[in-house]
Amino acid sequence: MYPTSNGFGTLYTFFEDEERMKYYRQAAAHGNLTAMKELAYFLRYGKGINQDCREAFKWYLKAASFNDIDAIFTVAEMYAAEIGTAQNLPKALELYKKIANSNIAEKIDRKNAAKKIAYIYEKFFNDDRMMIKWLKKSALFGDTDARFKIAEIYRDGKFIESSGENALKWFTEILNDKKLSDEERYSAAFEIAKMFYNGTAVPRDDNKAVKYFKLSTKANVVIARVAYNTLAKIYCTSTEISPNIGMVLHWLKKAIGVGSRQAMWIVAKIYRDGKFGVRQNGEKALEILHDSAIQNFDTMNKVAAMRMIAEMYDKGLAVPEDKQKAAELYKESAFISNEWIQAINNIQLQV
Repeated sequence: MYPTSNGFGTLYTFFEDEERMKYYRQAAAHGNLTAMKELAYFLRYGKGINQDCREAFKWYLKAASFNDIDAIFTVAEMYAAEIGTAQNLPKALELYKKIANSNIAEKIDRKNAAKKIAYIYEKFFNDDRMMIKWLKKSALFGDTDARFKIAEIYRDGKFIESSGENALKWFTEILNDKKLSDEERYSAAFEIAKMFYNGTAVPRDDNKAVKYFKLSTKANVVIARVAYNTLAKIYCTSTEISPNIGMVLHWLKKAIGVGSRQAMWIVAKIYRDGKFGVRQNGEKALEILHDSAIQNFDTMNKVAAMRMIAEMYDKGLAVPEDKQKAAELYKESAFISNEWIQAINNIQLQV
């Protein structure tokens, strides 16, 4: 019969730290599992008591003898990281495997244990075969990081022979898993898109790259920025897809919408200079730069846009020359830039 928290360990939060530790010790000595783990935690991290990792390990080991999964996991962790005891990797593996193969452990515990096993085989034993085996077991329990890593291993041929087919299989499984977040799913789409765009482990295919880059824009702003810019580049330079300045501008404007300074400069210059068959249109160039300048989430973007507008008025590029307006914009952008630099310095001082 396992110890319960009845009697000990439930009311001690009302005592001062010293008194609380006294009662935790008494409860732990009487075989109370909750008290053992609480006492071990406080000793390990020095919470309300002098830190003593060796004694913490002793109590975690005692709690683990009651087949408590959390305690077993922590003991394995302490063996692996040499915390409160000598490093013992075989023992750590034994305990992690006990959890990973347990029918009573929660799925999340089995998943995390399998990932820890994979890490030990990779870092300490340089055993790629066992590392991949346990990564796959962690992936089987739903670990997304493990699934990504397996896909990358197959894609890059880092530990085994490169296999684009297997890489696509793992990335596609992540993409199609509706239980995952949009960021996880569409980050996988981004990896697939890059494979087809760069011809990594698969034949280059711009049509497929376009399909998956479009999906990947749903992942997050950073990925969307790269995806939109790459889509524009494909429609400009691809030998498989007919050049289409309309689509180039479409995707560059999408990139501007998520804060891409690179896209802003390109589109503004296209309209300012009348490039790639697009008629010179200073009003359109100013509109793009103005919209970009008011995007307060990116100060550098704002400064760059204002300086480009100032340059247009300064040199009469696609707009009537206006030195006074140019000077005002140069001055304002310099002020914003200095204010931004000062803000960063203040943050650094506070840290």
